[in-house]
Amino acid sequence: MKKLKTLLSLSLILCLLAAPASAAAEKGGSTPITATVPSSHQVSVYYNRGGGVKKDNADVDSGTALEIPRHQDAVFTLEPKTDYKILSVFYQGNDVTHQVKNNRLSLPKISDDGTLQVSYIPSDVSQDENYRFVVRGRIVRNGEPLANTDIELHSEVQQTRTDDNGQFVFNSVPEGAHELFAMENGQVIGTADFRIDRTGNLDGVEMDTLPDGTIQLVTNIHIKTIELNLILREEDSRLEIESADTPKGNLIYKTVDKDGAALSVEDCGIKADTDERELKEGDTVYPGMTLEIAASGNIAERAYVPYATAVSENRAELVSKPTAVKREYKTRYTVTEEDLADGQCAIVSNYVLLGDVTFDGRINAQDSGKLKRIILETDQKSELETTAIDVNFDGRINSQDANKMKRYILETDKVF
Repeated sequence: MKKLKTLLSLSLILCLLAAPASAAAEKGGSTPITATVPSSHQVSVYYNRGGGVKKDNADVDSGTALEIPRHQDAVFTLEPKTDYKILSVFYQGNDVTHQVKNNRLSLPKISDDGTLQVSYIPSDVSQDENYRFVVRGRIVRNGEPLANTDIELHSEVQQTRTDDNGQFVFNSVPEGAHELFAMENGQVIGTADFRIDRTGNLDGVEMDTLPDGTIQLVTNIHIKTIELNLILREEDSRLEIESADTPKGNLIYKTVDKDGAALSVEDCGIKADTDERELKEGDTVYPGMTLEIAASGNIAERAYVPYATAVSENRAELVSKPTAVKREYKTRYTVTEEDLADGQCAIVSNYVLLGDVTFDGRINAQDSGKLKRIILETDQKSELETTAIDVNFDGRINSQDANKMKRYILETDKVF
């Protein structure tokens, strides 16, 4: 009996010891772990309209997601259009432009989903660190002007404020990439990314969207001013650039007699030759229009027409590509009795010709001589002359302007 109790006790102990091991087995302590490895990955391709992308000699539409077998190389052919070149190539947010050889890009052993972004620009685009733009804009929110709002521009930090009409202006903006911020009470309420490049391939300005969402503005090499229309999208705090343009200029005309008194429309009128529409003070003049001067007098010698290349008797033709750099002047040039004889008509715009210090429509040794006398303070300078003289846009009148004008006259420099 004693032996039987001992055996039963040993059996109970063995059962208790075996229970944890059995539970561990039930929990799968020794069961192998399995995972599914995808056999392919997606590479999404994006590019702007300056070119295209091919894979296996087949065109790939921008926005297409391609299936690439896992651990296989993905080889793409980048095809810029005529007069375009590759600006940058990014994969997974990393700059891989240096990996492009003879317009071919190889992405080795694809092991994850990714995004390829290719940006093209005109082939003659070249950066000039001294070149500066005037960038104007108007911001609208919910259909209303975004008035009295702080606006900040980077890369070179500049600050301004919108007026009652939601308009703002930055007077010295370099080429390249920029970020625009709109702020209320110190808080950012909207941002926009854009870059500015110059080219001789265009007459005006071309707006494009780069693959990363940056708005690219490519302008004619002579253009100094760009106008932007923006909408604040509150759902994602973006300043969406709806359109970009170069100013067409406002036609301002004034007729005077020798005492400075204004003449009537019957004495002098200006019409658009295309539709015989009579133009009034402040009407917009678009490039390509031909103006008819319906008057007994001629166009005043010192009057400037926006983007005018030909001014003949009673006619002025406007083109979209200016032959010389013009700079906006903050107050319009006013015709006085010194400029006009009795009955003469004048077309006056808010542009002055850079370097034309004598206001004769030409840039030559006379302008250079006038500039030297102003620097030496032999001659006094007016506000209008100051605008025309400052050819390097640094806000000062000195020998640098004189040297730059000399190079321009000698045609060592082609533009200011």
